Amino acid sequence: MSQDQLSKLPNPRVSIDDRCARFRFVGGNPLDPQWRTASGFDCLLATHDRSNPTTFLVWSGTLGLGLFDPAIGNWMRPGREALAALVIDLLGVTRAAGASIGFIPHHAHLLSDVAGQMRHWHEHSEAGLVTVLSPASLIAGSMRKDLDDHLRRAIEMCAPRCAICVLEDLRFDGTPPSAPVRVPWLQGEILRDSVVQMLTEHLPVHTPIAVPSTALSK
Repeated sequence: MSQDQLSKLPNPRVSIDDRCARFRFVGGNPLDPQWRTASGFDCLLATHDRSNPTTFLVWSGTLGLGLFDPAIGNWMRPGREALAALVIDLLGVTRAAGASIGFIPHHAHLLSDVAGQMRHWHEHSEAGLVTVLSPASLIAGSMRKDLDDHLRRAIEMCAPRCAICVLEDLRFDGTPPSAPVRVPWLQGEILRDSVVQMLTEHLPVHTPIAVPSTALSK
């Protein structure tokens, strides 16, 4: 498998790191009370060019201590309430700035599976919420045995409706259930021929693809 195989897809390629890009990734845990200032999110909104609308891509966050630390509360009432408040807050400020928002899912975060991701998109899409296809970030260590099936489920459900696809790879350094390490595309163990074929089948040709040069580790 080579980068050329992915390049056969007609989808436009976009950066998510450029300040002036159509899509802009903002790292950090948005459940942290200091996140909007510390991440630069408020500054980006204040200087946002309404004539060139940006979709900000952020994690849905975790109640755990570290950014990628799971917490049982993420998937119980505290997590549901935190996510509802976060969606309302960020949708409000981005709409006021003429921008939009999309949450990147992660298996340890409040949005931890594609079903929950799509449910929130259906509930809030008219208010400016977009959905993000990020297959690698949904994979937990326990999914290694059936990796291809989990990737297929995510792509089949999300690809036809997503605003952007973020492609990363995975490296399994430990034994299950150790979480895999997300690495740049082509530097891990994902069955890339299979993923490209799934994207060919389910991702509309106009939907952009981002292939970050470094993993989204912040």
